[in-house]
Amino acid sequence: MIQRMKERMNPRLKGWDYSNPGAYLVTVVTSNRRHHFGSIVDGALHESRIGTLIRHAWASLPSKFGGLRLGASVIMPNHLHAIVWLAHHGELGSPNLIKVMQAFKSQTTRESHREGLQAGPLWQRSFHDRVIRGDEELQALHDYVVNNPRMWSMDPER
Repeated sequence: MIQRMKERMNPRLKGWDYSNPGAYLVTVVTSNRRHHFGSIVDGALHESRIGTLIRHAWASLPSKFGGLRLGASVIMPNHLHAIVWLAHHGELGSPNLIKVMQAFKSQTTRESHREGLQAGPLWQRSFHDRVIRGDEELQALHDYVVNNPRMWSMDPER
């Protein structure tokens, strides 16, 4: 008997153009939720070497993608939350969020392998995103991101 694979739901907002200017919350999670990036001690991340690599790679993205601006971000032991803004960038238009995230995940995986920090996949497939619609939502998500390390001990998926 042929077993049908469970269809994977597309995590993207149906009909949304991910090069539309605006603010987005993104979350990327490690493969198998492994704690590659460090540990939370007293409400703060103590980065591993790979956590430092992730932080530097994230900070470098605006130099690679014109029109990309980084907002609040937090690296957790097994994921990254970040707010990003896409802005119109001259004739090139806005960067595409999906391409930005693919580049980030590819770069960090390659670098972690090259440095001998881990083998195999670093990240889960895809990433989570939320189109931020308004200042109140932006403030609430900003607070969520910056307070995330203090909430770690209450996270059932950690």
